[in-house]
Amino acid sequence: MDIAGFESAAGFGGVWDCFQCKHYKDALMPTDAWPEIYKVLRYAESGYYTLPRTYHFMAPRGLGATLDQMLLRPGELKAAFLKVLAEGKVGPPNNNDERDKIAAYAETADFSIFQSSTPAELLEQHKSSPQHTVRFAVPLPAAPPAQSPPVEPAPEEAKYLEQLYDVYAERFGTTARSIEDLAEHPKAHAHLRSQREYFYCAETFRIFYRDKVPPMTFENLQDQVHEGVKEIHDEDHTSGYERLQKVLSASQQINLTTNALISVWQARDKKGICHQLANDDRLRWCQ
Repeated sequence: MDIAGFESAAGFGGVWDCFQCKHYKDALMPTDAWPEIYKVLRYAESGYYTLPRTYHFMAPRGLGATLDQMLLRPGELKAAFLKVLAEGKVGPPNNNDERDKIAAYAETADFSIFQSSTPAELLEQHKSSPQHTVRFAVPLPAAPPAQSPPVEPAPEEAKYLEQLYDVYAERFGTTARSIEDLAEHPKAHAHLRSQREYFYCAETFRIFYRDKVPPMTFENLQDQVHEGVKEIHDEDHTSGYERLQKVLSASQQINLTTNALISVWQARDKKGICHQLANDDRLRWCQ
């Protein structure tokens, strides 16, 4: 089976990589490689596609020593290919014109594109894929310590902070609309510090796992948190502060089973996701 990896929408007309997969019971030998090299050169010479940037031979048993050494010496690989081509051992046996055409093209081709990858190397590369943990059911790494909230709020904090200022205005009678102004009210200021820490826990969590799980996995987690707290959120509450506290408490009771991230999230991440939802206006404390 061949696998083509395209770098752009141009497909075979742009930069691409070829992965030649051979599921043979023995290691690959030069005689296994010659027909494949001939094929890719033939189609490139005819303009069916551009020559690939790289062409990887892959097989469960790997490569034999002879082929492996040839791939490390592109000049030797080219010379050996041209020799078997001239001898009629590869290509159509009764079509000298085609073989001559491919020989001329091969003379100008860069044979360093022909490489090999072992199964172990492929698995190591696959570890960087968002699909790796799902396909191989391996545990996710632990997230690093959460980023500490900066002294000056980041632009992406604006909405959930505005909501918290409304909560404190209702709860404590403050008029503060900034962290600096809120410092005059120790209880509200301490509460805000905790909420910002939760938010940054969730942001650290989101960013760290973004490229380690399939697309939309974190967004699905947010959706499930929202589903888990919305009934509490939508109930009548005496104040926005009470709604906030009960929703944060409800987030701790959420027990999911269908998301790849549930094996690594923690209590503070759940609370932080609530503030992310507030940031997106999916939760509103003061109504």
